[in-house]
Amino acid sequence: MSASFILGSSAIQAENLFVSSTGFSTIYKFDTLLGGASQSTFKSGLANPFGMAFDTSGNLFAAGYGNGSIYKFSNTGTLSSTPTTFASGLNNPTALAIDSNNNVFETDYGSGNLYKFTSGGSQSTFSSSTIYSFGLAFDTSGNLFAGNANSGRIDKFTSGVQTIFATGLSIPYGLAFDATGNLFAAGATGTIYKFNNTGTLSSTPTTFATGLGELNSVAFDSLGNMYVTRTVNTLNSSQIYKFSNTGTLSSTPTVFASGLDGVLSLAVQPVPEPSTMVLVAGGLSAMWISMRRRRSPSR
Repeated sequence: MSASFILGSSAIQAENLFVSSTGFSTIYKFDTLLGGASQSTFKSGLANPFGMAFDTSGNLFAAGYGNGSIYKFSNTGTLSSTPTTFASGLNNPTALAIDSNNNVFETDYGSGNLYKFTSGGSQSTFSSSTIYSFGLAFDTSGNLFAGNANSGRIDKFTSGVQTIFATGLSIPYGLAFDATGNLFAAGATGTIYKFNNTGTLSSTPTTFATGLGELNSVAFDSLGNMYVTRTVNTLNSSQIYKFSNTGTLSSTPTVFASGLDGVLSLAVQPVPEPSTMVLVAGGLSAMWISMRRRRSPSR
């Protein structure tokens, strides 16, 4: 009797990491399995793209720092590299975050305001308390966290009410939550802070890593690997660090990609629904069966 083995593909699932380069006015795309060797240009000729975020439908939004706009790259099965203008008339937009209802939140570095846009593009002022933020992140409860670069703190918004979550930080730029709800913040002076979640998120950070240069953005892939960007004020010298997760997240990074320019922001494209590999012993055959749909063979 032949035996069958079903292997989930999540362990080998590649994801696309999008990287905005303000210096090159370009958004690049990387395969997370192949690293820097897979670098391709997703879109060039943008007005100093800054913060990026994906919504629940896989549409990519990017802040156009140079022209006061928010670009939208629509996903209709394939992510379009031709953007539309989702919003305009902003004042140096920097960070973006999107909640579970696909509302887009954006910080203006020029005004210090935090704006909210519905999925249809209707704009309102979410906060006018002068938040100079380069990093926004939502936790699983829908609380919004904002790194306030000018004051060295992280602000928290719960149902629109602002509180100070943490202070005394060294210019917190990028923010991101891992899968277990720990909050990581990249500091411009080379430190990565970690706020541990043990049921309640601690507001007292530990130092996860230090001595890494000017850091900007943080992102996690579905396997729990962490990516952090480093800006170097020399042409073609900025980098992306990777902190590998092998059950425990390493605090010693490797260089995922280099040779970039300008301030770099990150966004990980949501993983498509997984496939399953079925190996049939004795037949020496393997086939991928899509869990999303089964198609009849072409005739």
